[in-house]
Amino acid sequence: MKKDIDFLSYDAETGKYDFSWYSQKRVADGRKRLVSLILKMLLTLKGSNLFDPQFGENFYNLYGVIDLSRAEEIKESFPVFIKNVESDIKKEQIKDRGLKDSESLKSIDVVSIDFEEKTGTWLITIQIVTKDLAGTNIVIV
Repeated sequence: MKKDIDFLSYDAETGKYDFSWYSQKRVADGRKRLVSLILKMLLTLKGSNLFDPQFGENFYNLYGVIDLSRAEEIKESFPVFIKNVESDIKKEQIKDRGLKDSESLKSIDVVSIDFEEKTGTWLITIQIVTKDLAGTNIVIV
């Protein structure tokens, strides 16, 4: 698995991850490394990385601006999409034999998915479970 710069800060009190720029560049490790990989996979358009064109998903093409009549259909298909992401992450992790259990994905599950009609945005919560059986909820807006 590739190394990522640690752009995530975790607030244990609220359970939220936020993007932030540290004054010192550090390599993400542990659960942050896995969360970073999952977010990077979701936010990278497949084919846009010249060095690894197979890396990424079509998240924004699938779940960006939609017709309201498709909201329920998309809600039903999203868990399947997330299971595909889980499969892709596990394939990516096979390449890295030195992963700790806190960095190794066991599962990704959809906790909730709601579409806000007024703003036209999704509020999606996924749960990431690592091989050490620790769960982390991530909210994607």
